[in-house]
Amino acid sequence: MGKWVDLDPDIPSLILLRIPTHQRVSTASLVCKSWLSCVLDPFFWSDIDLLDWYRRHPYLKIKYVDSTVRKLIRCSKGTFRRLFSVRIGDAGFAFTANCQQRT
Repeated sequence: MGKWVDLDPDIPSLILLRIPTHQRVSTASLVCKSWLSCVLDPFFWSDIDLLDWYRRHPYLKIKYVDSTVRKLIRCSKGTFRRLFSVRIGDAGFAFTANCQQRT
């Protein structure tokens, strides 16, 4: 058997993209170094989809949604292309709009 390190760097990214966003944020970076390097890559966060996460936790307060949105936008270093979420508050919306204006 080969090692993760020997794989083409795109393969772990393709695997991780199939995992829901909330799990990528919370646990994927803990699996191994190659998965951590994928999660730290800003390109990996070009599409931020929080709809599934919200469906699992429909009673989340707006401040938690805003905090998560800000965290993921920071991971993307402001280079995200699409953001899918619900219940973004004024603070999260302003942060998102401000990041997109700078890019």
